[in-house]
Order: sequence, then structure tokens, then C-alpha cells
Amino acid sequence: MMTCSQACLRMGIAVISLVLFGVNSAHATSITFQFQGTVSSIDPLVSSKIKAGDSIVGSYTFDSKTPCSFCDVNDSVYPGAVTDFSIRIGSYVGGFASSSDHNFIIVSPLSIENSYIVQAGFSGNIGDSKPAFFQLFLEDFTGTALGGSNSLSTTPADPATFKHYNTSLYLNFLSSTGQQYLGVVGNVASLTNVTRTNVPEPGTLTLLALAVGLLAPLALTRL
Repeated sequence: MMTCSQACLRMGIAVISLVLFGVNSAHATSITFQFQGTVSSIDPLVSSKIKAGDSIVGSYTFDSKTPCSFCDVNDSVYPGAVTDFSIRIGSYVGGFASSSDHNFIIVSPLSIENSYIVQAGFSGNIGDSKPAFFQLFLEDFTGTALGGSNSLSTTPADPATFKHYNTSLYLNFLSSTGQQYLGVVGNVASLTNVTRTNVPEPGTLTLLALAVGLLAPLALTRL
């Protein structure tokens, strides 16, 4: 027959195991990459906030388990993969437009051209101009940068390996008349994984406290 001490011990261990599993797995597929670069050219309509030569710092978060809606050896399209976005250029700060249709990632490991494309809707007007969408392009005509993989890698690609073509980012806007225009062009100097370790939520901490409460009497009886 199981004693009360044994029951409490097993229950406490079970609760702690569930808590730790939940903390480690709840957001394990949510990955954040930070990009940095420099503005190379702008449209005059955004010049009140952004200048050529300004530093670019931003990030995007994506779900690495997003199912591929179109997958073959040429292209893999992951719609809705981007779940968060932010960017700072000079005095301009842009946020995430979660309702946008532009929040996707394309991975193309063609032997003649590799490309990694991120597109995200963003917020943050500049004068009468409204945001349309952000694009990050890494393209390589040697066909080797992605190593033949078409998956959503949790390890960021190195822009330096995308040679002979394009490592750029773009901010597209809508003018006061509704016409889309390319407002900002910049280079991508680096792409790094800055995913944060998850902190337990209050409910998780309560469960952990319950588990400790179950185990504490057992520890005291052994002293």
C-alpha cells in the first residue's frame, strides 16, 4: 500500500515535471531573428523621418512549425509564419500589423539560386504615407547559401554567404493617393537569433509552489 508520504512525493514530482515541460515547450517553436543594416536610398516622401546612411535595427518573430502551403524542390511558402515585427530607422519606429496578408516566409534552395524572403505587414505612418509591407531579401546565385534545405531553420542565415546578388531590405508605403511606392532600401549586414528564454507565467508559478508545498513536509521529516 502506498503511504501518504509516497503519494505526496509522486504527486509533487508529477506536478514539477508538468510545469517544467510546459515552460520548455509552450513557446519552443517561436523564434526571433534580429537584423541590422544601413539605409542606402530613400524616397523623398519619407525624408522627414529617415535619411540615407541611417542605421537599421529590427526583428521578426516566426513560428518554426508553420506548415508549408506550397512545398517542392524549388520553393517553400510558409503563410502566416511571421507573428511579430519591429523596426527602428533614425527617428522612425515601426511596429507589427498582425492583420496584414503579407506575413509570410519563402525559402527557395534552387541549385542555380538560393533565396530567403521575409515579408511582414508593419505599422507607423510617415506624414501622409501609410505602411504597406516590409521585405527582407537574401539571394545567392551560387546556389549554396541554404545548403539545399527548404525548411524554416531556427539558425539564421549568414548574409555574407548570399553572394553575387542581393542582401537587402525594403519598406513599401502607400502615398496619400493610395499609390504604393518603395520608401526605403537598405542592406542587411547581420541576422542573429535573439530568442529569449521563457519566464513562467503566474499560473505556472502557482503550480510550482503547490509542488514544493507537497515535497517540503517530506524533506522536513527526513531531517
